[in-house]
Amino acid sequence: MLTFIEQAERASAERDDWAAFETFVHGVVKADVHSLTVHLAGTFTPTEEMSADAVRADELATALFERARPQMRAEAVPADLTMLLEMCAAVRVPDPARTTSLRRRYLAVLLDGLRAGMSLPGPPPTWAELTWRWMPRPDDPGDDSDG
Repeated sequence: MLTFIEQAERASAERDDWAAFETFVHGVVKADVHSLTVHLAGTFTPTEEMSADAVRADELATALFERARPQMRAEAVPADLTMLLEMCAAVRVPDPARTTSLRRRYLAVLLDGLRAGMSLPGPPPTWAELTWRWMPRPDDPGDDSDG
């Protein structure tokens, strides 16, 4: 989470709104932040500090998204960014250098898809769809429910 925040803070200094957004997204994809997040989600109970970091990360990412919004499709919402980052994290081949190259390739396609133009089909992801993975898993030893 701290790397995500660092990338957002660094990108916020960029003067051009779209460049700030792109710098942020490229930095997060390059740091491979979402691969770890997706892998660990729901496997532990986040601490208060982790929750505070998550709120800060969301605030920074949303601010960068909102700065770039005038250049985006009207239907684009900050939740779309979460899914786009997860899509990039899913790109993985045995060669790490090739993984990086492919992620950059598909990130370019995804960023172009956010730009203003044709309408986006369907509704954006809901909060429940974005956060379901953080719910305790039934086989989680930390789950003290009775079933």
